[in-house]
Amino acid sequence: QGLEDSLNLIFDQVKRQIPLDAFYVALYDDKKDIVSFPILFDSEKKWEEHPSRLGESPLISRVIQNGTPLLWNVTDAEMEDKTDDIRVGDHSRTTVSILISPLYIAARIVGVISAQSYSKNLYNHEHLVLLTAIAQQVAIAIENARLFEETTKRAQRLGILNEIGREISTLSELPTL
Repeated sequence: QGLEDSLNLIFDQVKRQIPLDAFYVALYDDKKDIVSFPILFDSEKKWEEHPSRLGESPLISRVIQNGTPLLWNVTDAEMEDKTDDIRVGDHSRTTVSILISPLYIAARIVGVISAQSYSKNLYNHEHLVLLTAIAQQVAIAIENARLFEETTKRAQRLGILNEIGREISTLSELPTL
């Protein structure tokens, strides 16, 4: 099962456990300082989001840099101050209940998982604990998909080398060494 299939399955499971309007998994490439979004749903619609620099996504950046989950029920006063907020998904709406948890592989943060809602004060500590537990499983699924893809590519390369070796061995005009 590939990464996309795994993430779609995870989305289906998360939305059964946590009320949400928006959901994403963001992967962080620390060598390039880029955040990509292999899965992003907003209001039951799949969205494509272009990769961006880590600093362009303040909340994602905060969770990745601090390594701690975030629970934020945005107040009316905070809503007024969110004019410079960077949004993903449906840019015409602003989520007001936000959960974000880091994805750890060993001691390294490889991204975040987030559930968000347009309903005020929807999330509590139990929701954050649940998303954090799910994040551990998501990180394992991501690493397994990466290892599977790496193994598949290696097997394909070895197959090509094997075929080349067979072809070379059938050549009768090779000079004797």
